[in-house]
Amino acid sequence: MDGYKNRRTNARQMKREQLIGAMTHCRRRNTTLAHDGEASEAPLPSPNMLVRQARAEQYEAIGALLEDVYVGGGFTQADSPYRQVLRDVVGRAARGRVLVAVDEAGRVVGSVTYCEYGVSDAHIAQPGEAEFRMLAVAPSARRRGVGAALVRACMELARTVDGRMLRLSTEPAMSDAQRLYETLGFVRTPERDWSPWPDGWLLTYALEV
Repeated sequence: MDGYKNRRTNARQMKREQLIGAMTHCRRRNTTLAHDGEASEAPLPSPNMLVRQARAEQYEAIGALLEDVYVGGGFTQADSPYRQVLRDVVGRAARGRVLVAVDEAGRVVGSVTYCEYGVSDAHIAQPGEAEFRMLAVAPSARRRGVGAALVRACMELARTVDGRMLRLSTEPAMSDAQRLYETLGFVRTPERDWSPWPDGWLLTYALEV
């Protein structure tokens, strides 16, 4: 029985590596159904952009990117303990999956963390579900489909490997991100909204994959 479980675990690991190591070369138009049932188009990534699991040598750049987006963008206070959480890419990579988007020059232009139920980084996922957190795109790379490519990578992991509901939390002020999620088919789940800190509130979305 243990050998069977190990073979299943190894097979799932290989599928994950194949999925997130693939080059993103989407050149066709990608039409999805938004939450209101109307056809919407999500941005397509640059044909030379790569989305894959982050490597150790990219962790520092990812931490700097997250700090720039969340603290520099005014979503996290400079003296907040969450600043250290954002910087702890090493810890998140050990517990789950940190994905990265790099441009044609090899620069880190985006990142997201994919979490399965049961890991400490998964805040709202229940059994049979997964979630993603800390989506960030460099200001210089926005409107190029980077965020959409990272979210689609999480969707593909959930759909092909885990076969589950994919969830996320977002701050009310992150309206651009919310529009992206809705364009990709995510729907609001107000019953899952929650408060991670005093006087703070996070909105939640879900997509059945």
